[in-house]
Amino acid sequence: MAEKILVVDDSRIDTTTITKLLDDYSVLSASCGDEMWHVLKHEVPSIILLDVVMPGEDGFQIAKKLSHIEKFADIPIIFITSKDTGRDVEKGFDSGGVDYIKKPYNEIELRARIRSALLKKKRELDLRAKTITDPLTGVHNRRYFFEYLDKIVEHGRRNSNKNFSIALIDIDHFKNINDTKGHQAGDFVLRQLAEFLRKSIRPYDLVARYGGEEFIILFKDCSRKDSLEILQRIKDAVDRERYRFQDDPIHVTFSGGIADNRELEKETASAESLVKIADERLYRAKEGGRNRIVIETATK
Repeated sequence: MAEKILVVDDSRIDTTTITKLLDDYSVLSASCGDEMWHVLKHEVPSIILLDVVMPGEDGFQIAKKLSHIEKFADIPIIFITSKDTGRDVEKGFDSGGVDYIKKPYNEIELRARIRSALLKKKRELDLRAKTITDPLTGVHNRRYFFEYLDKIVEHGRRNSNKNFSIALIDIDHFKNINDTKGHQAGDFVLRQLAEFLRKSIRPYDLVARYGGEEFIILFKDCSRKDSLEILQRIKDAVDRERYRFQDDPIHVTFSGGIADNRELEKETASAESLVKIADERLYRAKEGGRNRIVIETATK
């Protein structure tokens, strides 16, 4: 599928010229900032070619706004303009641009700069993927999960109508698998369970490897009881499954503890405090015989 390029330029002639030069890309167009925002409601381009001089907000102002919106902040912006003084170039980079192209366009230069910007973006995304992904299982790592959960908790503090929960799960008797079948079998089980968890949760939920044989899941718009229904189905499916490592069947179960944001004090709510509640319930599930999920705190 061709990369999508959004051209924001009030000159129809220039836009038509770029579209013809970039006939192997999927080119979208807008004649001003307002039209650009309308396009961005439906499309997220790979790159934006942004004219500096336009009616209303200029390209620098638009670029700054884009840089403050998470959904669009990583889109490379190449400024297109007849201005190329040192001050203009500096202002363009300060506004969030990655490159600068002067009119009239040179086809070879235009293509080269677009390829360079797209390649740089790909490398940055690849590098980021490595920093947020657990290398063994392919799901997110603990660091990323806490960064994400911090944002969700903070948003929940400001919006009391938002409900979410987390589940901390631990593979039962995992040490026995490593001891009797070897660490390769243990790694195989971790990968298989991680993939099953990823496929079993909703697209807008999040699973990460918490550490060792533990995983953690964020369920959006779910109370503890809602999450329990989902996780119980997953747990029962895993219990019925037999993973085969080198033709050797391995029976896997897990225990879990669930907590939701309604249990936190609004003023002191934090990702750590929510995970602590779930962890205490996970411990109770283990103590209660394993292969079970606990959603309530023990009464004293």
